[in-house]
Amino acid sequence: MLLAINIGNTNVILGLYRESKLLSTRRLTTRPAITSDECSILVQELVGNSRVKNITGVVLSSVVPSLTSSFEAMARSFLHLKPLTVSHKINTGIEILYHDPSQVGSDRIANAVAAYTKFGGPIIALDVGTATTFDVISKEGKYLGGVIAPGLKTSADHLVRVGARLPQVELRFPQKVIGQTTETSIQSGVLYGTLGQIKEIIQRIRRELGDGRMRVVATGGLLPLIADDLKGVRKEEHLTLEGLRILYERNRE
Repeated sequence: MLLAINIGNTNVILGLYRESKLLSTRRLTTRPAITSDECSILVQELVGNSRVKNITGVVLSSVVPSLTSSFEAMARSFLHLKPLTVSHKINTGIEILYHDPSQVGSDRIANAVAAYTKFGGPIIALDVGTATTFDVISKEGKYLGGVIAPGLKTSADHLVRVGARLPQVELRFPQKVIGQTTETSIQSGVLYGTLGQIKEIIQRIRRELGDGRMRVVATGGLLPLIADDLKGVRKEEHLTLEGLRILYERNRE
C-alpha cells in the first residue's frame, strides 16, 4: 500500500492507496510543531496497527518545512521507508516553464500532473484552499505557469485583522448580494468576490491562450463552499493525492 501525504498551510491530508484505488483518507488541522512520533500515531489511526506493515511506499508534498522534516523522519523511523518528497527535481512527466522551477509548490506540481494525466491538456488545475491557485498545462504537457490569489478564509481573516470593528463570520453565501448587516456584507464580498475572481481569471487565461473552451478541474478544502456556482468545472476532491500517487509510480525505480 502507498501512503500519500499532502501537507498544506491549513490542513494535512493523508491518503492510503492500494495500487490506484484510494482506500481511505484523513484530514487534520495543520500544526507546525508536530513531532515525528505524533505523525506515527496519525498513520496508525488511518491505517490500523495490523496494516502498518503493509505500507510499502510513502510520497509527500509539503508547503510547511517543519512538517516536511517530521513526516520524512516518521517514514524512516516508523515505517522504515525512504519517502519520495515531491519537488521539481523528480521525474514529473511535465516540463515546468517557470523561470525558477523551484518556486513551484509541490502541491501545485501534484495538481498539474494529476489534471494532465487524467484529463489531458490544455487544462487549468484550480485549487481552492488557503490560497486560490490556478495552474495551466498545455496540450503538450508543459506547465506554463499560473496564478496565486488570496483564498476565501485568508481574505475573510485579513479583513478582521485590519478592520478593528469587523467581526469573524461564517463562510457561507448570504441570501442576497446586497448585505444589510456587517456579517452578510462581509460574506457577500468574500464569497461572491472570490467566485467572480475565479471566473474572470479562467476567462482571461482562456483568452490569453486563444482557447475559449479550455477545461478546468477543481479541488481544495474550501471548494465545496462555491462548487455549485462553478458551472462547467469538473470537481475532483482528491486531485492532489492522485497527483502524488502518479508521481510515486513515475519515480518508483
